[in-house]
Amino acid sequence: MQADLEKAFGDLAAKALSANNQSFLTLAKQELGGQSNAAKQTLEAKELAIKNMLDPLGAALKASTRRLRPWRRYAPARTPKSRPS
Repeated sequence: MQADLEKAFGDLAAKALSANNQSFLTLAKQELGGQSNAAKQTLEAKELAIKNMLDPLGAALKASTRRLRPWRRYAPARTPKSRPS
């Protein structure tokens, strides 16, 4: 009878532990999934903010290059820099 009770209690404890572990893993996956989505959205927002800051700079650089291109003919010729020995 003692052995039967120990086996029944052991089986019951194992089932409870297994269910508890499964519940924990399910909750952990949900929590980490939510954090992952939040991090992804934050990263996308930062990437967009950086792009929005850099796009006008790129456009200004292109415009400056176009305006300065005709003046290049007046610039002195470039000579290769000599390296110190």
